[in-house]
Amino acid sequence: MTQHLWQVEWLQQLLQQPHTALTQPAIQQLVSAKGGLNSFLQALCQQALQPDQQRLLQLIVAEPQRSIAYYADSLGIHSTTYHRHFKKLCQQLTTRLNDGIAESQPSASFSLPIPPTSCLGRNSEQQTVNRLLAKGQRLISILGFGGVGKTRLALAIAEVQQANYRDGVCFCGLASISQPQLVLATIAEALGVAIGPQQTAAKALQQFLASRHLLLILDNVEHVVEGVTAIGQLLRAAPQVQIVATSRVPLNLYGEYMLQLQPLAVPTKPIASEDLAETPAIALFLERAQSHAAALQPDAATLEAIRQICSQLEGLPLALELAAAHTRVLSPQRLAQQLTNHVLGLKTSIRDLPERQRSLRNLISWSLDLLEPSQQQALHALAIWPAGWTISSASFALNLAETDHALYEILGNLVDHHLIMQVPQTERWVLHPFVRDYVLEQLASAQQQQLAQQHLAWASQLSEAFNQHFASDQQHWLDLFEAEHDNLRAALAWASSNQYPIAALNIAVNSWRFWWARNYFHEGQQWLDQALSQATSQAQTLEPTLHSRALNACGAMAWSRGDIAAAQASFSQSLALYDANNNPIGAAMVRNNLALVAIKQQAYSQAENLFEQNATVFGSNPEQAANYAATLSNLSMLARYRGDLQRAYDLAQQTLRLRQQLNNQWASATSLTNLGAISLQRGEYQQAQAYYQQSLQALQQLGERESIAECLEGMAILAIQAGNYQLGAHRLIMVEQLRESIGAPRSEPEQALLAPWIDQLEHQLDASAYQQLKQQTSLELLKPMIEQALDEGSGVRD
Repeated sequence: MTQHLWQVEWLQQLLQQPHTALTQPAIQQLVSAKGGLNSFLQALCQQALQPDQQRLLQLIVAEPQRSIAYYADSLGIHSTTYHRHFKKLCQQLTTRLNDGIAESQPSASFSLPIPPTSCLGRNSEQQTVNRLLAKGQRLISILGFGGVGKTRLALAIAEVQQANYRDGVCFCGLASISQPQLVLATIAEALGVAIGPQQTAAKALQQFLASRHLLLILDNVEHVVEGVTAIGQLLRAAPQVQIVATSRVPLNLYGEYMLQLQPLAVPTKPIASEDLAETPAIALFLERAQSHAAALQPDAATLEAIRQICSQLEGLPLALELAAAHTRVLSPQRLAQQLTNHVLGLKTSIRDLPERQRSLRNLISWSLDLLEPSQQQALHALAIWPAGWTISSASFALNLAETDHALYEILGNLVDHHLIMQVPQTERWVLHPFVRDYVLEQLASAQQQQLAQQHLAWASQLSEAFNQHFASDQQHWLDLFEAEHDNLRAALAWASSNQYPIAALNIAVNSWRFWWARNYFHEGQQWLDQALSQATSQAQTLEPTLHSRALNACGAMAWSRGDIAAAQASFSQSLALYDANNNPIGAAMVRNNLALVAIKQQAYSQAENLFEQNATVFGSNPEQAANYAATLSNLSMLARYRGDLQRAYDLAQQTLRLRQQLNNQWASATSLTNLGAISLQRGEYQQAQAYYQQSLQALQQLGERESIAECLEGMAILAIQAGNYQLGAHRLIMVEQLRESIGAPRSEPEQALLAPWIDQLEHQLDASAYQQLKQQTSLELLKPMIEQALDEGSGVRD
């Protein structure tokens, strides 16, 4: 049996993860030839090395599988210095281990391109491909967006695999050809196969490869993919040949294994500097930057700037290398600032790179040139959608029915070319950010105008549907609007900037319940104010119903933000318009809101009079059942504030029954919250806890944070009542942070009801303990706090 040659990567794996490395047959064979792992490691440690190398080797052998940070700290060096020392040590040891073996090995017939950079962050992918090749997988395609590092990975695999093939590994680049029929001739040239005058390239290759054992690397197949059928025929004629291909699109050949190569991982937030250097994207940028600016020192500030650069460039290796070249004249901190608006402008002066890889624009242009006209037009239409699209919205954007096969064929081809990608765990797709920027940049003004108008029409239809169906399926519509929020923002911004104020106002008025339920109070107020101001400044009179609804929505936003005066002014104007245009239902809905303002002002008699008027209007109309239930709920809340707890309880129960019959999830949850508050005031603490938990369960799914705050506040009071003062304080601190984050202050009546419990807490919990709890509390802990409250058994005492 022919003995393998040691590879540097094999020795690195064996020293770092010995038991995992020994699962690879080639490494196991080499170690067995030395008498087993212990004997092999002892022999390594007996090698004549420099003192610092000897110390490094002995440390790793004595304590394998420790972290890089641990080794670096033990040696008193930085993590990046450790990387260099460890690689140099393994290179030196590999040379010595291969002495005496190489003479018995057949020489490879082919030379591989020498890669100019390291292959960082691809260990998992390398192991996957090496394992598949060892198992006999005939065809492996490495797929991914341009510049993601497919060629570099293929070269790393080729380097490791040379010793495993009797006839070597051949690298064949296809980027230079443009005609699919030249694929086989190019492979023949790379293999050194002469094609006789009476032979075809296919016949010559089949004869040459029939008995050979080799690995063929085909690089950049995507633009000649129509010629790959011949590759499949070649594999059938050469049973000992295996192929690894790099492409942006699948080859779609029988037996093909497709390995999707993603950009390098980038931390989403600052982390410790010793860990940053071990992150593949950052390590790659740092290595390439130091080749241009050798004096660059990876201190904490520099590494954080590099993290920001890597994040802006989506971890795309080619983009990182292009950016790193600029460190000749710019510090990483300055470069991070410059990249904010100039990512597509990245380019290099390096002469030996293919033209398409000298700038991001060239790279994307090359990718788009591979598309058919219908696919290019689809990209133009989809680029207008910043939040991506579903099949339904793509159908609208491309003007194709959801049942039309052409829709799925176009989207499938764009996926195959790695220009669009699916959002994980969703039925949603987005353009690659760099591709979207490029397409928008290339769109002619008139075309962009037409596509934006189409997008605005979609947003208008969606907001109309939301307003019409929200009450019957709130969870679905709130989640849908959350996913589409950036698309709605884009439509509103374009309409406001392009003289479509009525369309913008319609979308804003239809959407206000979403902004209110999901606590986008300030943003909702801004869109409504802007659209209303633009619409009313036009020469024609604004349609009265739309005007009234807009004023009512503005009032709702102001009310939620605690701006009572602004809310009252907007509601009053809205009511006057509804009355003037003889719209009793609209007027009753606004009176409801004016009554809520009166409650905040503690004008309880005025509020009750308004609510009673509404109960008469809504109660006599079966189609207004939801508004009738809302009116009863408000009367219940008012009775609670006035201390009439039995009436409050009876009305709340009636309201809950009505809302459950209507399947109104959010409204039912608020009724449960109200029942919890009533039970708490009545001293029925166990019942209050049950109501709060039922409400919190629903509100957690709906994401309505102001109501969540009300529930947690009630459960904080229950904790204080049970003597668990730390838990009570913790919940109240969270409530304050939650209310502050969404701009929803507590009403004066609620503040008055809470005051006695705050007094009790202050007497039982000293100031230092409270401050410590405050420092430990953040909104990141909201979800576990809710889960703990839901799991909490009955610890309250009635």
